Amino acid sequence: MTHLHIPDGVLPWWLWVGGAAVAAVLLAAVSRRHRHDRRDRLALLGAFCALMLAAMSLPLGPLGYHLSLAPLLGILLGSGLAFVGAFVANVILALFGHGGVTVIGLNALVTGASAAVAGVAYRRLAGRGGPFRAAALATVAGLAAALVLWLGVVAVAGLTPNPGHAEHAHLAGAAGAGGAAAARERLVRFAVLSLPLWLLGIAAEALVCGGVVSFLAKVSPGLLGESAGRRES
Repeated sequence: MTHLHIPDGVLPWWLWVGGAAVAAVLLAAVSRRHRHDRRDRLALLGAFCALMLAAMSLPLGPLGYHLSLAPLLGILLGSGLAFVGAFVANVILALFGHGGVTVIGLNALVTGASAAVAGVAYRRLAGRGGPFRAAALATVAGLAAALVLWLGVVAVAGLTPNPGHAEHAHLAGAAGAGGAAAARERLVRFAVLSLPLWLLGIAAEALVCGGVVSFLAKVSPGLLGESAGRRES
């Protein structure tokens, strides 16, 4: 639910062009805001991009689910830099055939949404029950936002997800003769059947992100204090 595995030529042009345009505007705004950012934060961005790439390349189950670690980026780097990380990760994944090149913008928005929402939620929850609880709940909120956007893109495109890949949007193709109503019905059925797997995936990522943030709170609390709190948006 954090990545659209859609080859080029499947989505309508106006959808992927629109996604690319929105992503470009956000990248320009973030780049302007962080043009004077400290070099060590940019180094952290590069390191976490590599970590995200590794996580998204390693399936954890028979249906291909993998962690994204995008919520963790949002918590540690804030919404802006985390979106840059999500974009860079999706560009590299697309170059390796992990989704089409034309879907990079939409993928950046889906992955970036989980990072942005998690970052905002963590700042609201920090100090209310400990770092593990705050990070875990923030991760749940971020992945829920990404899932809504993921399903929205699939629904707007009128495509039918492949039930053999509950975590990714490996799409079977357009609605065809069944029409838009039939496509929506199949999408709803797919969502209901996949919900238990999505919940397990969200729980796994929440545990991982909560554990990492809890560890950092003990060994390097300054990292959390700055990147998830006072400075970032």
